[in-house]
Amino acid sequence: MGTAHGSLQNAYLKFKAYHAAIAKLDELVKAGSWQGTKPTQGVIKDLFCSRSFYSSHFTKFNKITDYPDLQRWLEDHPDKGTDLEVWGLKKDKYIFSDIDTFVAQKGTLVVPVEESEEEEDNKGKKRKGGKGKKTGEGEKTTGSKKGAKKKSFFFLFFSLIFQLFVLWFWIILLGSVPKTMAMETAMPEHPFPDIPFSTFAQFIQQHFSSNISLPTVLLLLFSLTENPDLLNLHAHQQHPKSSREKRSVGSAWIKTLSQLVKDTCDQRQSKILKKADLRGTEEDVISSLGTKFDLLAKVLGLFPYNDRGQFTGKLLPVSDKRPVFCICPDAYECETASCNS
Repeated sequence: MGTAHGSLQNAYLKFKAYHAAIAKLDELVKAGSWQGTKPTQGVIKDLFCSRSFYSSHFTKFNKITDYPDLQRWLEDHPDKGTDLEVWGLKKDKYIFSDIDTFVAQKGTLVVPVEESEEEEDNKGKKRKGGKGKKTGEGEKTTGSKKGAKKKSFFFLFFSLIFQLFVLWFWIILLGSVPKTMAMETAMPEHPFPDIPFSTFAQFIQQHFSSNISLPTVLLLLFSLTENPDLLNLHAHQQHPKSSREKRSVGSAWIKTLSQLVKDTCDQRQSKILKKADLRGTEEDVISSLGTKFDLLAKVLGLFPYNDRGQFTGKLLPVSDKRPVFCICPDAYECETASCNS
C-alpha cells in the first residue's frame, strides 16, 4: 500500500473488515456455531476505531458505491488509476472531506466555477440567403414574312449560340465558389465549445504551468477541437461495450496526442507542465498530460458520454469561429508628392 495516502486507504480497509466481520458473525450465529453471547455492532466497531469516529468519518465510505475507480484506488488494487485519473486533482494527501467533495461533484475534486449569467441574445443567428435565379427571356421573332426562311434560320442559330453561352457562364460560376460554400454548410458540425472564459482559465491555472504562454494554450485548445475522431476512440475505451474489450482511463489515443503536443512544446521551448508533473519517467509525464487532456475535453463538452455514462452521440468536426475582416488600404500614411512626407 502506498505511503502517501495510507491513512485514508487504511481507514477504508478497516471499514471493509468491519462489514466482513459483521457478515461472518451473522453467518456463524445463523448456523448455530457461535458460542456465547453475540457481541453488538458497537463492540465490533471498537476493534477498528471509536464508535464516534466511525459515525462521523467511516460512514462516508457508504457514498462511494457508484464509483468503482475510487474503490479500487482505496483498496490499492494493482489495476487502480493514478491520483489524477481517479480524483481529478493531484494532492499530497487525501482526507475524509475529499470524499464529500468527490461525491458532490459527481466523481471529481475539480470544483467548477459558477457560470455568470450570459446574455442569451448574443447567440448568433444563421443568416439565410435567398438564392435568386436569373432567367433569360428569349426574344421571340414576330411579324416574319412568308418566304424569309433563310433569315429566320440565322436568327434562331445565333439565338441558340447566345443561350448556350449564357448557360455555360452560369455553370462555371455556380460550379466554383457557390459549390465550395454549399459543401461547407451542408457538412454537419459540432458547435464550438461555449463555456465561460473564467472556467477555461481556472482549469488551465490548476493543471498547467503558471508560465504557460498564450500560443501554447491555443495549441492545447485546437489540438482537441481539431481531433474529434481521436476523442471518439478515446471515449469508447473508457466505456467498452464488449466483455472482451479492456476499459482504459488513459487510452493509447490520448497518450499519442499528448506525446505529439509535448514534442511540439519541447521544440518551441514552451513550458506546459508544472514541476510536480515532470517528476518520474517519460511515460509518467505522458500519462499525466493525457489525463489533463481527458479532463479538458470533458470541461469543453468534447466528450460523447454524459455523467451517467450514457452515449450522447458521435463527436462531429467542430465549427470554426471566423474573425471579422475589414477592407482597408495597405498604405498607412500619405505617399503622394504633395504630402511632403
